[in-house]
Parts: sequence; structure tokens; C-alpha cells
Amino acid sequence: TIMPGSDESVSRATIRAVGGLLPTIVGEQVDVSGLANRDVRALANWTYGLSELRDSQFAAAFDHFRTALEQDSLLVQAGVDGAVAAMWLSRIAEAQQMADAAIRHDSLLAPRHRHYAHGIRHYTYGRADSTVRRMQAALHADTTYTEAWFALGEAFLSLMPSLELADEVAQDIGSPATHTAIAGAALETSLAHDPSYSPSLARLADVSLLHGDTAAAAPRMARMLSTLLPITFPSATSSSRREMATKAVASSGSDVPSA
Repeated sequence: TIMPGSDESVSRATIRAVGGLLPTIVGEQVDVSGLANRDVRALANWTYGLSELRDSQFAAAFDHFRTALEQDSLLVQAGVDGAVAAMWLSRIAEAQQMADAAIRHDSLLAPRHRHYAHGIRHYTYGRADSTVRRMQAALHADTTYTEAWFALGEAFLSLMPSLELADEVAQDIGSPATHTAIAGAALETSLAHDPSYSPSLARLADVSLLHGDTAAAAPRMARMLSTLLPITFPSATSSSRREMATKAVASSGSDVPSA
């Protein structure tokens, strides 16, 4: 029998609360079965970080992911997400450290997340083809994986995979076989699955501006601003998500870490 107030009942209550909260933050249903027995404080910090990562608040997100991993080294996804945030900040060594820490326990991850974690690690070390191969595997496991579509596009923008692999990916996703075209198609696909995913909006606007295509850049920048304005003036999105995260942990009967 599980007694009220026991560690196990607290854990279950927290997992239920986090499971109800994550779809609001990440825009899709999330399997939280792998989060059982994870540290409650780490779960709260990871949840904060997810909200901030999606809102392009990369420094704050990284701090929460790093804290989460320090509190529970088996919360592997915090290491993966921390590596992503660090790459956005051009903090390469820290990104590599977070990714290395994550894959030490990759057996705890579902297949799509395991491939994604290894892909992010390859990305932090500049391994273009290995990054793409892992993101392909993640997407074969789940074709709606927004973050993996984004990472695939980012790899073709920043790492320059081989031409042979570009031909293969282009055929696979129905894109012209240029790095920029593949990147654009992957980023657009990520937005098809999650129209408010601000990193994809930002990168697509960057691509348009780099090519002098202001006509294409304008609506993309408008979409990005419409997503980010509630974050810049946090009376809405970001603060409400944090409030939900705080309530989620509070409902479990555990202390809530300071933001």
C-alpha cells in the first residue's frame, strides 16, 4: 500500500502533473513513463527549461537544464535539451559536456529520443553526416518530431553534410538537392507540426534574409514576432507556463526550486 505523503506517492503525483503540463509546453502528447523515479526538483527545472527553450530564452533554459541534470543525472532529456540551448548560445564546450552526460544513460530514452540525443551530440562536435543520420533515424521513428526536423534543417545550414547524403535526404523528403533547400524544407516541416516553434521561425527568417529574399522574410518575421511578443512582455505565455510548472510540483507536496 502506498501511504499519502510517501516518496512513491509524491513521485506518482508529480509524474501525473508533469504529464498533464508538458503537452501545453511542447505542443504534443508526451510519454512520461520514463520519468518515473526522477527527482522532483529536477523535473521542475527541466519543465521550466522546456518552456524557455521553446520561447528562445536560451540562457535561462540552459541554466535550468544544467540544474536539473545536477539534481538528477538520470534525467537524460535535460542533458540533451541543455546541449541544444548551449549551442544556441555558442557555448560549444558546455554543449558537448551536456550531450556527453546525456548519452551515458541513453538506454533510458525511447528510440526517437535516443537517436535525437546522439544526433545532438554529433552536432556539438561538428559531425555533419552523423548528425543527419541520427536525425533521419529519429524521424523514421516519429515523422512528427518537431525538434528533429529542426535539427535536420540546422545541420544542413551549419554543418554542410556530404553531397551524397544531401541527395539521399532530398529524395526522402521531396526537396531540391541543395543544402539550403533541404534545410528550408525541414524547417517548414517542423512548423507544419508545430506552427509556434520559434527556433524554426527564426532560422527560416535568417535564411530568407541571407538570400536577399525580403518578400519571404517579412511574413516569417511577422510570425516570429507574434510568437515572441508574449514572451518579451511576460504577462502571458512564459509566466503562465512557469506558473503551471510551479503548481505541478506544488501539487505533489514537494518543495519548488527557485527559478
